[in-house]
Amino acid sequence: EGKLSEDIAVQPISNYGIGKNTLRIYLQALQNHHDFQLKWIRLFYNYGKTNHSNSLFSQLEKAISSNESHFNLSQGDQLRDYLHFDDLIASIEKISLQLRITGIINCCSGKPTRVIELVEELIQNKNSSIQINRGFYPYSKLEPMHFWGDPTKLMSI
Repeated sequence: EGKLSEDIAVQPISNYGIGKNTLRIYLQALQNHHDFQLKWIRLFYNYGKTNHSNSLFSQLEKAISSNESHFNLSQGDQLRDYLHFDDLIASIEKISLQLRITGIINCCSGKPTRVIELVEELIQNKNSSIQINRGFYPYSKLEPMHFWGDPTKLMSI
């Protein structure tokens, strides 16, 4: 829960999270034998130009373009850290080209945003009349209700 810094202890519970963390640990250990800089970019949520069909915002855009009357959502009170795709790409470029900051680097906005607020903003920006069906989905048991990134390292880059 809350703001996640780069030095927070990670305790992944999904196979995907365990796999990513295992790779990071392996690469860090490899630095003991080979001279290289490791910049482990921790991505938070992004929206905008995405092809990920399972993302919330891709599904919303599909529903809007299909002229659906309703869009199913949880209550939407989760706080998440959203970064527009263009800002994500610019941040990754800056992280990659600099040599000062290494290790885990949060690629995030640092601003907690309620899911429902961003969904409503995207609907408004698309001039859509689609209705949000809040409470259709339960909250995920695999994620905390409120978390966002600490962009301190990113801002120093």
